[in-house]
Amino acid sequence: MDELKLAFDDKQWSGIGNYTGKVETARMWADTYFSDRKSSQYDENGMSGRDKVKGFLLNDLATAAQIAKNLQGQQNG
Repeated sequence: MDELKLAFDDKQWSGIGNYTGKVETARMWADTYFSDRKSSQYDENGMSGRDKVKGFLLNDLATAAQIAKNLQGQQNG
């Protein structure tokens, strides 16, 4: 994930957020996902904390991908 951070520096796209920040947050969620101790802190109402953290991770990666797509179009346009 560290390599992904370098793709677009610290650019933003129309209020969606900061690309580098989203990748860094996704990295944090990945670290949490792979730690039973950290992910169990998100256990709630019978839902596994690991599943919940995976949702946060995928959401941040999807947002980073959307920002990257928009920034790529901006560079080509």
